[in-house]
Amino acid sequence: MRLNSWGRSWGLCPQLADVTMTVRNVFFHVHVRKCGGSTFYSQILSRLFESSFFRDRSLIDDRYTRDQVSEILENCPWLRAYSSHKISLDLPYDSKLARPIAIAFVRDPIERFYSHYRYVSQHHRSWDEDAQQKSLEEYTTHVIEQDWLQSQRQFSQLEQLCGNRGASGLEDLNSYLQSEQVYLFPSERFDEACLLLESLFPDEFSDGTYPHRVNQTRPIETLSPESQLQLQQAIEPEEFELNRLAHHLLDEAMARTFRTQEDQEHELTRFRKRCLNSARPGLWHRLTTAFNREST
Repeated sequence: MRLNSWGRSWGLCPQLADVTMTVRNVFFHVHVRKCGGSTFYSQILSRLFESSFFRDRSLIDDRYTRDQVSEILENCPWLRAYSSHKISLDLPYDSKLARPIAIAFVRDPIERFYSHYRYVSQHHRSWDEDAQQKSLEEYTTHVIEQDWLQSQRQFSQLEQLCGNRGASGLEDLNSYLQSEQVYLFPSERFDEACLLLESLFPDEFSDGTYPHRVNQTRPIETLSPESQLQLQQAIEPEEFELNRLAHHLLDEAMARTFRTQEDQEHELTRFRKRCLNSARPGLWHRLTTAFNREST
């Protein structure tokens, strides 16, 4: 099915206005689950790009192909930023209509597993009844015994990024990175990634700050050292290599962008202060609302 039929049904292309077709940057947020993506699209992309941003909530099972993404670019000339769980790094980087730029956040696999457990047990229990009924220790033992980490496609970050996992996934990833239109960031260094985007794309990312992180859950349990070792051994080693690669790439990009380590630290401190300032109006509103309630 072509996009110009199903795209409208999802509200992606409500109208094909007369927009001058010029080559423009279109940022594709490849939203890997439990890697800070909700903060990125809801606090940053939606604010910066406004009506030129689209958050795809499609319920189709398969990822969009490169040809389908090309149709998105063809039929939606207003589009400047796009976020979805349903896209991968397989984008039409040689498109004549636009310059697709992929942005993806990845995470340490152990921390990502913890986050998955906390999220489904506290917020979306219907997604995984085992997480609701078991402690973290019990749940970890259960998923290892059931080979859940291998059977669940969505748990592999490489699978989401490239359509392959393991060594094949890493090989595919390296080929995508050659395009120089792919930005792979570790979610543990979210602020540095946003600061870098401000520096690399000042027109589009004029203000990459955010007031607060979305979907963050507080740790309620920790694994025993023995169980954590078993979990590490159950996760494919390439998933850890992926996170190390993201850190390495960010280190290199920051070094190219800022002259010295001191410059990096100075700009990062300024960025975090701007984030705090952006959060204060909302905080002030909550405080004054609470005060008014107490006064009445």
